Amino acid sequence: MRRQPVRYFVSAAVCVLVNNILLIVGDGLHAPYVPLLAATSWVSGTIGYGLHSRLTFRQRLTWGGYARFLGGIALAFPIALGLLAALISLAGLAMWIAAPVATVIMLAYNYLNARFATLRRPLPV
Repeated sequence: MRRQPVRYFVSAAVCVLVNNILLIVGDGLHAPYVPLLAATSWVSGTIGYGLHSRLTFRQRLTWGGYARFLGGIALAFPIALGLLAALISLAGLAMWIAAPVATVIMLAYNYLNARFATLRRPLPV
């Protein structure tokens, strides 16, 4: 349990890099934001589930866990889309700045989602 935060950071860093690279490249190719965010969420979510299950929480991969993980990402989709829209359209930030900022803002939610999806026992209170 002591090394779990380190393992989470390593897994999350890979997901952050993949997610941000896809968003920035997609924006450079003028991809519409909704399908772009959906595609990056699926790709980084799939990678993230595998990493968090096996590396962070040391659990086996299951279809149920994968469904819970992607379900959690789907629930956060409107928040992530709203953040990107606000940062790009309202604040005038470029995608290469907005994507990492939105990612940092979503970090706590993503940790709780990863934990819920991969562990069968509830969070301690």
